[in-house]
Amino acid sequence: MVSQIKILQIKLLFLVPLIFFTQCQSNENIEEFSWPEAKSVNKPGTYWWWMGSAVDKKNLSYNLETLADAGIGNVHIIPIYGVEGEEDKYIDFLNPKWMDMLEFTVAEASKLGMNVDMSTTTGWPFGGSHISPTHAASKFEFEKISLSGNESIIKQLDKNNLETVIAFSNEGKNIHLTDKITNEGLLNWTAPLGQWDIYFTYKKGTGQKVKRAAPGNIGLVLDPFSSKGLDYYLERYNKAFAQKQDIHLRAQYHDSYEYYHATWTNNFFDRFEDKNNYDLRNYLPNLLDTAKMNSYIKADYRRTLADFHLEYIEKWSNWSHQKGWITRNQAHGAPGNLLDLYAASDIPETETFGSRRFKIPGMRYVKENNSTSEPPNPLILKFASSAAHIAGKNLVASETGTWLRDHYKSSLSQIKPEIDELFFSGINHIFYHGNAYSPREAQWPGWIFYASTHFEKENAFWNDFSELNHYITRCQSILQAGKPSNDILLYWPVEDVYHSYPDLLIKTMNVHDIDWFENSNFGELASHLEVKGYSFDYISDKQLLDVSFKNESLVTNKNRYKTILVPKTNHIPLETWKQLLILAEQGASIIFQESLPNDVPGFYHLADRRSELEKSILQLNFKTNKGNNNSKVEIGNGYFLKAEDIDIALHYTNSKEEKMVDHGINYIRRSHEKGYYYFLTNLSENLLDSWVPMSVNFKTAILLDPRYENRTGKASVRQRNGNSEIYLQLKPGESCFVKTINDGKIDGPDWIYTKQTMDVFEIKGEWQVDFVSGEPELPSSFTTDKLGSWTIQGDSSAVNFAGTGRYTLKFNMPDISSDDWILDLGKVCESARIVINGQEVGILWSFPFEISIGKYLKKGENKLEISVTNLSANRLRDLDRRDVEWEKFFFVDILYNKFDASDWPIMDSGLIGPVAIRSVKRINF
Repeated sequence: MVSQIKILQIKLLFLVPLIFFTQCQSNENIEEFSWPEAKSVNKPGTYWWWMGSAVDKKNLSYNLETLADAGIGNVHIIPIYGVEGEEDKYIDFLNPKWMDMLEFTVAEASKLGMNVDMSTTTGWPFGGSHISPTHAASKFEFEKISLSGNESIIKQLDKNNLETVIAFSNEGKNIHLTDKITNEGLLNWTAPLGQWDIYFTYKKGTGQKVKRAAPGNIGLVLDPFSSKGLDYYLERYNKAFAQKQDIHLRAQYHDSYEYYHATWTNNFFDRFEDKNNYDLRNYLPNLLDTAKMNSYIKADYRRTLADFHLEYIEKWSNWSHQKGWITRNQAHGAPGNLLDLYAASDIPETETFGSRRFKIPGMRYVKENNSTSEPPNPLILKFASSAAHIAGKNLVASETGTWLRDHYKSSLSQIKPEIDELFFSGINHIFYHGNAYSPREAQWPGWIFYASTHFEKENAFWNDFSELNHYITRCQSILQAGKPSNDILLYWPVEDVYHSYPDLLIKTMNVHDIDWFENSNFGELASHLEVKGYSFDYISDKQLLDVSFKNESLVTNKNRYKTILVPKTNHIPLETWKQLLILAEQGASIIFQESLPNDVPGFYHLADRRSELEKSILQLNFKTNKGNNNSKVEIGNGYFLKAEDIDIALHYTNSKEEKMVDHGINYIRRSHEKGYYYFLTNLSENLLDSWVPMSVNFKTAILLDPRYENRTGKASVRQRNGNSEIYLQLKPGESCFVKTINDGKIDGPDWIYTKQTMDVFEIKGEWQVDFVSGEPELPSSFTTDKLGSWTIQGDSSAVNFAGTGRYTLKFNMPDISSDDWILDLGKVCESARIVINGQEVGILWSFPFEISIGKYLKKGENKLEISVTNLSANRLRDLDRRDVEWEKFFFVDILYNKFDASDWPIMDSGLIGPVAIRSVKRINF
């Protein structure tokens, strides 16, 4: 018999559980309390690397079936480098056999209800074996030679790379010297009187080759600024697919902009002049010489490259549509307007790389295991979701979990908050990074990619991986439904970026190195809105031109907003300014942070355009509002508002904060036919247990816990001070959906709120520990009266074991009255399946590691079984300690150093505890 010890000291963390009672639903309004029927697009996807494209039909079926069984609905084929010793199985990219394998894959996936996407390349970015220097990425280089009057220069030049040679005097004159170069490439020129600088400009190949390219596609990277080059590039794909026109791929994919050092393209000078109405050659010192730099000319150069890259992405997307496919594009990293680039594809896609240090109590953080890359910033992730919302695209994807921690050191409980962060940032189409095709017969760890969290069947957490996938599927079934519901359009003045960074030729806008965002008024204002709890999307100049004002709302692709907010900005295009005036005339409210823009971008006719802006502004007679420093001018049926106090100005437009953020809760809101959906997640260290006012009014609200299929119920709702309020209980690490109903009464089960009593009992006694599944061998069973890591308590093989151990114990229930009992496992390494008295209770894989067990308990003796699965890091460590040659492919550690796990500290595994049961009482409102 087992003793129980009453615990008198109860930590605040464990005061109130969200919900521990199984919800029983009546047949009435059952759909209101149920999750939408899951479709393949609701399920998570995965990057699926074909290493050396050494695939065969038998193992393709095996891989797909394994993924489908785990709850994966979408695969993304990326052919990459191969595996040593498998060279005879390599299949060259796009050759007939490769196309046969693709056709087979799509057909097999279709039988399993899965979608198939593919990269329009191997590895990344676009490029390959058929790209010659003519169509390859290139860079703009120059050299400067200074001469005094009557001095001569004799210089041998390579005319193949030469773009132009121009001499500039200190008096502002210039002389074109290109036509003075002989056919043999010799320049012999004597300078007139004065001081002269001769600029020699060259187009040179970057020399970059496709990264991690697969056999049959090793070659130069494509020019990302050339639509003609893209036409040439895609001809190879046209020929390959001409023989396989019935391959029903879902999407083509373009990875993040990694065309390193690309700053030029064929015929740039002529193409620049067509766009900007002046010859850039006449202003080379103003572009290339920091001391003489003209920011307006440099902005024109940068904007022109941005436009060329946008045309490139648009042409690729149109090509895909002609084939019957949609597109996914990662715009970040490009030297252009990310909002326009994301919106040019059907599914904008962002990415996360490093991991965030969440404050959730109990979440493991080991600095040495983590990527040195900056963790994702939700405000950067919003660029992809904003572009989708503005452009009316329903899906927003993310490359997820690329390098969270070193290999096999990320648990499901550590992955969930990373995904929750994506969800409240507007992402609703998760793609894991990732999963490598691996034949069934491959020795452990199989074929794996070097930069990955390893969402593969060889990873021990696969045992409970489906629970994370079911969670994501439920979340995405709602987050892909309805429409985005944000109040504010936050204008992104990208021209300020184009006019900055005088020491750089171009400025790439990356998702990790984000000085371009953080060191801007725009970034500071976005941060303010986020902290305050406002709902907003970013909007570009191009997108703003398509906004209209109808029925008291700003409308873009049927999504409605309350106001446009313009941060402090130096440069606003005249077309954007005029559009803001038109929208105000129609009735819109336009808020300017502190002041109006004071300049226009670009060099051509700068004085005339600047004068036009100044005259327009002078016609506006702002009047200061009483009681604050904000000032307003009416324009037609609407107005401009200069806001010293942004919050007062936003309240004036009826844009409201969501007060839940004051409790550390992150959210996103979407509308549905009868009201709104909120996704809420608590990634803080604090418990939420209170009434929370909402920014929208409603009669009824339903709570849904996405960790479970059937935990739903009507929330307690009240009307107070003109606001609808809802009672919320969210512990650190928990998330939920709130579904509001505007009108009418909804019959159904009530959500069960609870409070903890002082009755807490630690379960102690002799635990029987048996290892039930895993590798490389099952350790021997043992007993213990003190829980701890099985790497310490088990035999010598337990240190290297990756798999599942079952903990069994019998205990007596205390003879006290309770509405329910909560099983709290304490520390778990890493996920647990609970069985009580022979009945399956549930699976705990995320924080908090606790679950309702009252319905499974009986008076007297009860049998508790807890099957715990660890991670595979210790097993990988063992291979390297024994010098097993398993690295048959390119592989590095989290810091991109040579991989060696032999000195890794042993990771705790199993049930650490303490294990306790807690009595809770139901709260009635």
